[in-house]
Amino acid sequence: MSDRIAVMSAGRILQIGSPEEIYNHPAGRFVASFIGESNFFEGTVHNVRGNSVEIRMPSGDMVTAHSLSGKPEGSVTFAVRPEHVRLEQFGTSGTLAATVTDSVYFGTDTHCHLELDGGERLVARLQNKVSGGPGYEKGMRAGVRFDDGAAQVLAD
Repeated sequence: MSDRIAVMSAGRILQIGSPEEIYNHPAGRFVASFIGESNFFEGTVHNVRGNSVEIRMPSGDMVTAHSLSGKPEGSVTFAVRPEHVRLEQFGTSGTLAATVTDSVYFGTDTHCHLELDGGERLVARLQNKVSGGPGYEKGMRAGVRFDDGAAQVLAD
């Protein structure tokens, strides 16, 4: 990898930065999709404190996201990488309620496909242990939490 990357689309530079900056803080949906996998969500800005944005999802649940593009307002899209999604016991305080729709074992990790109670779909990439997968099977209920700073408001 390079020290500095420029992501372009249709001859336009969309973002310039280090590989880590571009991966962890994509400027827009194209950049987030082009560099790795992402889960995308819609919501409405509820409150902004500096770079921290509280977003109300269609289900009514609140999520805190990070914004690099000023003070967002109204409807926004935010992204979360699958490896920054954590699953906890269903009903755990501060989690989003979800149902596992599929669980695919990949050796080093398992991809859990989930549907939030609000209808949004997402993928959690969970590290496997020596004893096998993470233990979430199709049809199970789970609480979804995003790592601190993992949810990123996108500029477009």
